[in-house]
Amino acid sequence: MPASDISNGKRFITSLWFMSMILIFALIFAAVAMAAHNDCSDNYCSKSQGFAAVWNTAMCVAVTVFGTKVFRHYKDETSVGLLMGTLFVMR
Repeated sequence: MPASDISNGKRFITSLWFMSMILIFALIFAAVAMAAHNDCSDNYCSKSQGFAAVWNTAMCVAVTVFGTKVFRHYKDETSVGLLMGTLFVMR
């Protein structure tokens, strides 16, 4: 492969990663709103939905931090494989 193809591939992966980070940032606000909306003032309330939203957000933020560290500092096969496995399980 020519060097320009590798550079374009890295740029594409980096842009996808940053777009997913922006979506996770928006997910934080949606999860907080979901948890705040379930305050049990109506006949039906579900605190478990609010917890699930906040927990999902916390896991996404943790994977985002880990993925950013892997892409920037730990580029060995084990770290990339662990990141890919984690992303596959969270799918």
